[in-house]
Amino acid sequence: MWDRQERQLHLVRDRLGEKPLYYGWMGRTLLFGSELKALVAHPEFKDEVNRDALALYLRYNCIPAPLQYLSRDQKAAACDKGDAHPLDMHCMPPPHSYWSVEEAIRRGVEKPFEGSEKEAIASLDALLRDAVKMRMVADVPLGAFLSGGVDSSTVVALMQQQSQRPVKTFSIGFHDEAYNEATMPPPSPVTWGQITRCTTPLPKSDEGYSTSAKILR
Repeated sequence: MWDRQERQLHLVRDRLGEKPLYYGWMGRTLLFGSELKALVAHPEFKDEVNRDALALYLRYNCIPAPLQYLSRDQKAAACDKGDAHPLDMHCMPPPHSYWSVEEAIRRGVEKPFEGSEKEAIASLDALLRDAVKMRMVADVPLGAFLSGGVDSSTVVALMQQQSQRPVKTFSIGFHDEAYNEATMPPPSPVTWGQITRCTTPLPKSDEGYSTSAKILR
């Protein structure tokens, strides 16, 4: 969000980090976007691998914020809000949090739900439907990851009930059947309607090592 009066840019990420936020300086240009490919499209973008971040990924299978695998960019943590003034070239203020899950839990403990079990179920259903409906507003095609678990199955079921066309779902396949989600059926109690399911097999472990070796070289 750009404040014309204060001439200040506000970059804000959602509370739970569902949508990424990448930002960084490239020369005299501040780049930011919800996907790295948006930054890559800029002519001044330089693709330099952050070896520290890569080492963390290989060790923990994730890259903690604010690091990410490109040296010149940063990744905002969930519920972060960062402010940047155009005159502060290459000197961006540190992001700060505007929401806390601990605070939300504390308020819930202090003021718990006082209705009946039936009312609690109805309230949860209304909240879930409203949350899914808000996130279905987009100018690009939507889809959902479907692992066969209760959470993803619930989201897809609510999406389909509020969609006029079949919902596209995506499942990740592993060669190890203990982790393979491509063959897991969704729970039967849900009303599905029509869905389109795509599966994506991941490379074998030795292929992953080969790719990592090429990056390091």
